[in-house]
Amino acid sequence: MKILNWNIRGLARKEAQRAVYNSLQEKNPNIVFLLDSMLSSHHIAAFLNRHSKYNFVSNHDQADGRARVIAGWNPVTIQVVDVIINRDWIGIIAKERQGSVTFASFGAYLHPNRLTRQHGLHTLGSSIRTANLPTAVLGDFNAVRDSNDKSGRPPNSSSCKDFNQFIVDNFNIVEDPRRHFTWSNNRKNSDTILCKLDWAMVNANWVLQVGDQNTLQILPRDASDHSALVLHAINTSCRRLQRSQFKFLKNWSLRGECEEVVKDGWSYQSSGCAFIRVLGEGGVGLRSIADLNRACLGKLALQVGHATSPWASLVSKKYLSNHSLWTRKGKAKDSWFWKGIEWGWNAISKEVRWSMGNGLNARAWLEDWGEGILLSKVHSSMFYILEARRSISVADLKTLIQEDNDVKCLTMGVLPHLNRVCLSQSQDT
Repeated sequence: MKILNWNIRGLARKEAQRAVYNSLQEKNPNIVFLLDSMLSSHHIAAFLNRHSKYNFVSNHDQADGRARVIAGWNPVTIQVVDVIINRDWIGIIAKERQGSVTFASFGAYLHPNRLTRQHGLHTLGSSIRTANLPTAVLGDFNAVRDSNDKSGRPPNSSSCKDFNQFIVDNFNIVEDPRRHFTWSNNRKNSDTILCKLDWAMVNANWVLQVGDQNTLQILPRDASDHSALVLHAINTSCRRLQRSQFKFLKNWSLRGECEEVVKDGWSYQSSGCAFIRVLGEGGVGLRSIADLNRACLGKLALQVGHATSPWASLVSKKYLSNHSLWTRKGKAKDSWFWKGIEWGWNAISKEVRWSMGNGLNARAWLEDWGEGILLSKVHSSMFYILEARRSISVADLKTLIQEDNDVKCLTMGVLPHLNRVCLSQSQDT
């Protein structure tokens, strides 16, 4: 699966048209997003005639007659289920012709104005959550995460906060280890400004179901002040999964009623093989195997988070060193066992938090212990105060407030509910 995204800065130019043609021929992407084309409906039709290999849609009707985003796909390899068109982005709901997983890919071109961009991020995030699919998003967000993504003057902190919150709530960033910046003002020497404005990101379901190995290639700038991005997703387990005919969760057999349910299903008189009768006439007593697996994996995640047994303690030390389930970001090289635990955790994480007792077990920096606010996701210039104390407990934090004025100011500024937390003699649960 290849997705190409490029802010071409005007497709009416012959130089830009040649560059797009060459990139499509060389990279042969399954899906392509072209941003800031500035083409009218008449010029879009002429452009489509030169690229008959792809089916294209644009948002020129939503963008005052000039296409901000043009999205295309190769119908030989991609079967499109639905297309979502917005002024700032286009979403393609599709699946590969030789695959069974339905996924979403979005190409976004957000406005430079912070308030307009903030609205675009909100609508994009809402659409992604509504689709609830394995999702990849590429585009020019006109935003950076911090000063490492921009040379020269530091970026606007409020703009960084909006973008970081969007990423934390939805995605993991895919990076190119060889190149970082994607935009240049094309000036020389001390006047040169470099920024990473174009991003590629995927959610956890994409890693689990579409591509467990995601690589990004940032191409050299050509015919535009932006670099093209090529996201390549590879599912290394697809062959192994195709050979597997049936998987049975051993824990099912530990339930007392399991054997009777299977026997009852087997006894029905109907055509077809015995196991098909079980599924067709009553299943194996489960409405959704995926829901059961997700629940079991969520339970394992809670055991790892609390390190309630030797195996859970071992897994916690391997994957949660200086992190917690709330703060750790998945990696492509993680084992399938751990990816499954993260999948289960994502299903329950919004409903899990510490109930305060003595405050000694809940870690103030790393875990959710009140009103849904997680310290590592709250942006503040004063968080360097707590960065060195990553594992500080809630009880220690309340004590530290009395001794350190900086911590007290931090608490008053972004965590006023801490003062309302009443500790007791019982254990945190």
